[in-house]
Amino acid sequence: MTFAETCPRLPNPSRWTVFFLYFVSRVSWTFPAEGLSRVIGSPKPITAAPGDDVILPCHLEPRVSAQWITLEWTRTDMKPGYVYFRRGGVELRDTKISSYADRAALSADELRRGNMSLSIRNITLADKGMYRCFVPSLKSHVVVQLIVGEKQTWTTAAPLTTRDLQTPDPGVVTDANGEKNNKRLKTSLCC
Repeated sequence: MTFAETCPRLPNPSRWTVFFLYFVSRVSWTFPAEGLSRVIGSPKPITAAPGDDVILPCHLEPRVSAQWITLEWTRTDMKPGYVYFRRGGVELRDTKISSYADRAALSADELRRGNMSLSIRNITLADKGMYRCFVPSLKSHVVVQLIVGEKQTWTTAAPLTTRDLQTPDPGVVTDANGEKNNKRLKTSLCC
């Protein structure tokens, strides 16, 4: 007798068994085990001016998919309500604070890479504050500060003075340091 003849035959796996094994394998990759991932954000404040679009950074480390986890973005100074709320792969828009209804969003492509950064369009002065990115299943969160100030024009040039705008005498020679030399340029009209 051969080994194959002595072993009992296992039944062919049903479609449900295959589906169950596939589902379990997908879930284990989608939902990180507690304690393995943590939420990371920016330790520095994010600054913006009214009318700007901003991204408040938040991601999982190590980078695993975040598309099926429950994710909450809230303002620490505004209760109740969410700036953004996602559960089971779906954004729950009816829980949003009304002023963020059409302005706050996440990227579905980036969620697959563990990036849960919140983008807010058309920032207003009322948007300044502390924002919390929280993943309940990991019991991990980060707080990101948004500073909103008036629009400013920045330049690296020194301010101009009237001394800078004077037209030099075409007959005076200056050296490389800009110092005037008493020697006058000799000009001749010779052929």
